[in-house]
Amino acid sequence: MMYEFITRTGKIFIDHDKCENCKSNICVDSCRTYGRDILKIDNKRAVLAIDLSESSRLCNECLACEEKCRLYGQDAIMIQLPIPNLVSFRKNLENRCL
Repeated sequence: MMYEFITRTGKIFIDHDKCENCKSNICVDSCRTYGRDILKIDNKRAVLAIDLSESSRLCNECLACEEKCRLYGQDAIMIQLPIPNLVSFRKNLENRCL
C-alpha cells in the first residue's frame, strides 16, 4: 500500500509494504535530526505524526528520510519534487555545449 502526502513543492510516497520489514526506522530518526520531526512509526509503518493538512507547511523537504531509508532502511520512500522548466533548461544547456 502506498502512503503519500503533499509537501511545500512536491509529494512524498512511502511504500508501506516495504516498511513492514524495516528494523531501523531510520526515516523517523532522520526526520527528527534533519527535518521537522513530522514522521512516526505506527503499526510498523512510517506515517505523519502531524495532521495531514499540516504536511505542506511543516515538511522542510530536507530529503533525509528518502536518502537514509535508501541507504539503511528498505528503500521505501520516494520524494517527488518537480523542477519547473527543467526540460527547457537542459535543452538550452545542450545547445550551448554543441
